[in-house]
Amino acid sequence: LSETQTDAAALAAMVFKTECTPDRLKAAVGPDGRFDADLWARLGDAGLLGLCLPESLAGSGLGLMELCSVLVEAGRYVAPVPLASHLPTAMAIAKFGDAAAKGMWLEGASSGHAILTTAVAEEREHLPAHPTTQADFDGHQWLLTGVKTVVPAGTLAELFVVPAQTADGVTAFLVHPDDAGVTGT
Repeated sequence: LSETQTDAAALAAMVFKTECTPDRLKAAVGPDGRFDADLWARLGDAGLLGLCLPESLAGSGLGLMELCSVLVEAGRYVAPVPLASHLPTAMAIAKFGDAAAKGMWLEGASSGHAILTTAVAEEREHLPAHPTTQADFDGHQWLLTGVKTVVPAGTLAELFVVPAQTADGVTAFLVHPDDAGVTGT
């Protein structure tokens, strides 16, 4: 491992060792699953939530290996935070999103003020190559129709990246949990 990879892992281990006590892990279980908001804020303060985002987008500019080293530490401490869905989703928005999406979401994703996730899985298929979720443009806006299942951190997320089939192929859409017609269970 490189020095930056071991440094990222060491920082993550320090945060998790301090914050993931048995009492805190028990207290993190709630109606929305396992989530420790204080730990999430601490990870944001430590720069670990923006680890893989470009510096120009409120990140540290590191890469996938550093992300993996942090995820290993999260697993080691059974950390009740959605790093495995949040960080790759933020990376996808940084790479493929337009300027408006990047400006609206990535600073909050890096600081811990926003939780991001990707809604990919559908009934009977965990990673569909051709989603059954359909997106149709009516001349003014897109209408998505379909069901996504097993959405990581779905009850916590402020933004979902949702792949859907369009007339031109599969496209990813940014969906807010309070958008009209969006329901979750």
